[in-house]
Amino acid sequence: MRDEKIELKDGYYLFLYVAVGELAHLNHLFIKHDQNMALFKKDGDEIDLVRFWELERFTGIKQHDRAFYNVEQLKKVCNELLAALSLKIEDMAGIFGCSDLDSSDFYREDIPKNIAFHSLLHMYTGLFVDSNIFFNEKLLCLAVDGGPDSVLDDGVSKKYHYCGTYVEHGKMDGPYNIISPGILWAYMSKKFGLREGTLMALGSATTSRLLDADYHLVYEIYNDHQGEQTFFPRVDELMDRVLKLTREDEGVKFVNYDERFTLEENLISMVVKVIQQISINIMEQNVKDAIERFGITPEDTTLCITGGYALNCGTNSYLMKKYGFKQFVAPPCVNDSGLSLGLGLYVFHKAMGYFHFLLHDSYHGEDFQTISQKTRQEFADYIEIMETVNEEKIAEDIISYPIVWFDGNAEIGPRALGHRSLIADPRTNKTKEILNDIKQRQWWRPVAPIIMLEHLDEWFEDAIPSPYMLQTFQVKKDKLNVVPAIEHLDYSARVQTIEESNNPRLYHVLECFYGKTGVPIVCNTSLNDKGEPIINNISEAFNFALRKNIPIMYVNGIRIKLKNHSLYKEKNFMKRPIRFLVYSNEEERQQMADQQNPLQLSNEFLKWKYRFYSFRNYDIANPSDVEKMKKIIGKLSRVSSIKLDV
Repeated sequence: MRDEKIELKDGYYLFLYVAVGELAHLNHLFIKHDQNMALFKKDGDEIDLVRFWELERFTGIKQHDRAFYNVEQLKKVCNELLAALSLKIEDMAGIFGCSDLDSSDFYREDIPKNIAFHSLLHMYTGLFVDSNIFFNEKLLCLAVDGGPDSVLDDGVSKKYHYCGTYVEHGKMDGPYNIISPGILWAYMSKKFGLREGTLMALGSATTSRLLDADYHLVYEIYNDHQGEQTFFPRVDELMDRVLKLTREDEGVKFVNYDERFTLEENLISMVVKVIQQISINIMEQNVKDAIERFGITPEDTTLCITGGYALNCGTNSYLMKKYGFKQFVAPPCVNDSGLSLGLGLYVFHKAMGYFHFLLHDSYHGEDFQTISQKTRQEFADYIEIMETVNEEKIAEDIISYPIVWFDGNAEIGPRALGHRSLIADPRTNKTKEILNDIKQRQWWRPVAPIIMLEHLDEWFEDAIPSPYMLQTFQVKKDKLNVVPAIEHLDYSARVQTIEESNNPRLYHVLECFYGKTGVPIVCNTSLNDKGEPIINNISEAFNFALRKNIPIMYVNGIRIKLKNHSLYKEKNFMKRPIRFLVYSNEEERQQMADQQNPLQLSNEFLKWKYRFYSFRNYDIANPSDVEKMKKIIGKLSRVSSIKLDV
């Protein structure tokens, strides 16, 4: 971090984690996923997060990975989003994250030469969740995900992909390279065609377990910062060996075949169990090394884990229990959906040195406080009653059947945290069956609990505060039969704790539910259908409730009893309001693509044009530039795992 400070005037600052490019847009070339934007306001040393936009919520493209066509389209969408706050691009004191819009490029100076900028930004999302911890306490932060983003900086193939840092009273010791289990999960996800979260759930769901599993892969990956040449063949070997097993191998090569699952599910679950243990070994090695390197005393040090792997709740909880860190902190948007947040905090720290920032809660998405007249008219035939009721009535509704719960600002990050949720009674397994049927999920998928923080220790073993659902705890034995709907099949639960200060409306509902049932817990799963991003606005919530035959929904505390579900003809989830594509049909798309690509370069070549920061000024219509790019790519291919058909 430079000693001299950059002058940032007070006002609004917009930070972008987006991709831009004509052919990337037209040919749907994958450049970045989970694209997002963050709006901050600076007032002296005070920094506030005003609004956070995950583009999938507006485009309907889950894990939004579509590039903007050009900077003009990007500016248009930014203005659409800012308009809700009576702001526009011209009102910004600074814009960062897109080279064609950047107010200054000072933030690209002095980037560590051996650490991927992508990983550094992941780290910054956690370093300043509470700036008081950064400047006045001790903090170990580990940024671990599936791999870096080469659009952000040059030479990423030669850099360490993951990083950590130790902070003591504002002084950073790092960043330094660490290793990440995230790439194991990304590779396994691709091989099995299942999302990482589904794999994690399946791993803990079955009783089947591989005998004589090899957990030494950790040491091989640990000695290779990119790791791919070393461990990919070993992972393939593990998968191939396990997937060839049959029922006749039980008792010899594996034990505890689970009759509730298919043979394939049992075998995949065995692989996942091995990868999970290897992952824990890797993270434990990261922590051991940090403790030795910096002389850390865990009990007076905060642990922060960011990056997509931080969504592995079991690892987070294992490390906290084993080492006894003072506390655990991380933002709700630990994966790539939070990188504009990380960019903003990085820029403020780089420019100002000291500043004050606190991410008090997760509710910084789009704000919908009232039901518009347009929405009322659109769904008038399906509304039987709209009324204000007390929390006792809400608790009664939850006991009767799952409710749609929509409250003000959307959460940020990949998990519903009590503002865009399906809320239900945890006291029967029937609840889990209903919720998984509504969500079109496998029967064994777990449903997360929300619990009042003050009751946490009564219900879960070795529990700590978990406001963003980043910890897994075992349900206490005497409570197992009380809340079966929230239990994984191994009797653990992915817990969210709630306090009156950060979600007062839902907290008071839990108070009433506790008073009626003796259980300070409700089931919570995200308000979205299979393949749909989490619902953003009130019309989408109506669409969901009517399609799913849910009788009661709550919008900002207003009880809405629905009717005529069978007359609602829409079978698909609602299209999102912002038009994102610049072409109207396939023929027009192809014509535009041909015009932009006169040399008919392959998509495989084109995606690296957009993925590499160093290629941003090369012209793909210029044969000379194309030849230069091919030579550079050829060199990259020899020093990394990049495989490219040019």
